[in-house]
Amino acid sequence: MGDNGKEECVLTDCGYPPSVQSATRDVSVQDVGLQIGSIMTYTCTDKQSLPVGEQKCLLSGKWSQFVCYSKITSCTQLQDCNAAYSDGEYWFYHSDTPDQVVKIYCHGMTTASPKEFVSLPNPSISQQFIDGDDTLCKQTEKIAGTIRRRCGVLTFDKIALKNYGSLQVDDADWTFASTTCDYYYLMALGDCSSKADCTLNTSLDQAYIDTHGTSFIIPVSKLWKTTKGTKNAVFTYQRSDDNKAINITLKAGCGGYAHAGKGLNLEFDPLNGLESDEATFPVC
Repeated sequence: MGDNGKEECVLTDCGYPPSVQSATRDVSVQDVGLQIGSIMTYTCTDKQSLPVGEQKCLLSGKWSQFVCYSKITSCTQLQDCNAAYSDGEYWFYHSDTPDQVVKIYCHGMTTASPKEFVSLPNPSISQQFIDGDDTLCKQTEKIAGTIRRRCGVLTFDKIALKNYGSLQVDDADWTFASTTCDYYYLMALGDCSSKADCTLNTSLDQAYIDTHGTSFIIPVSKLWKTTKGTKNAVFTYQRSDDNKAINITLKAGCGGYAHAGKGLNLEFDPLNGLESDEATFPVC
């Protein structure tokens, strides 16, 4: 009887738990019971699978989800796993984080060469040349056979991974980028306001990257530095305490500011904190 004097139905169990593909129950249903709060544990039978979640009898009278997640490490492998999978977010496995799944966006799933990307909830990776300077003041460089100018505002919604194993970023992949002028390397600034045909004052340029809402951080070891030949440069470098965001600025008579070493790479975020429903667990 409820508080209002009317009879109420109260769920006391969830019924027999559904079977789980590629898994065996660790204990019998009789030993665990079917009542609210009961937890059924499983072992994945496939060595290429990881256990994700638990099967618990909820107040709703339903069992929560437990799956044996396939250890997917590339979008090509995902294609082989299930040809029905399309472009989207998936939980990947990486040998460096055996107990943690990583959120990866697969693009080009209908092609012979799908590619891994990291989606940025805040499309805040950009190169922003805030002085409004014209192309006569801009540095240029040949990238993949094409002359590119460092100009305008370049924004990335997703960044490509050149190598998922090493988490090296492909800083010249503009599949999910937009620009007001030209495409250039990710997180690389450059200006040359001291050129003879440039009539503007020394400019202030900015770039920033924000990996909040992803499975990754920016390695503490990854630094930015002025490029060879930079003169009269004033630059700033700011990193967030959680290593999720970096902001750089450059004010140079003629010069550049780019990440040191052989390109930009990411590291796994030990905290992660992402919800399981933000991506699909591949099941082959």
